[in-house]
Amino acid sequence: PDYSDAMKLVFLRCEVFNVELAVRRFVAYWETRVEVFGEHAFSSLLGLANDDHEAMKCKYTQVAERCDEAGRAILLLDYHSEGGNFSDTALRSCWYTIHSALREESVQKKGIVIYVRTLQSIM
Repeated sequence: PDYSDAMKLVFLRCEVFNVELAVRRFVAYWETRVEVFGEHAFSSLLGLANDDHEAMKCKYTQVAERCDEAGRAILLLDYHSEGGNFSDTALRSCWYTIHSALREESVQKKGIVIYVRTLQSIM
């Protein structure tokens, strides 16, 4: 399940084993996951992704085949076709993609570089 010791280790690595910060991040993660997935939040994310054909069909998010020189995953979020309306489907697709990148230990330790392409500038 997504609340296994391996999952908790992701949060500890992210916070360089500062338990208090890791717990805060873990709680915030689950609060957000409930907002995104509702009553299905505590189901297996892999199972949710397999059943979420709409989100899996959209190709808004991609993980590069390799990490950057620092060991970080590289994600491309291409939302220019959304026209400024970020859908729930796009959000779920992004969630699944980030989780896919976090399977790598180096990414858990080093982080993720995210490139976002939008229809308009956000600045």
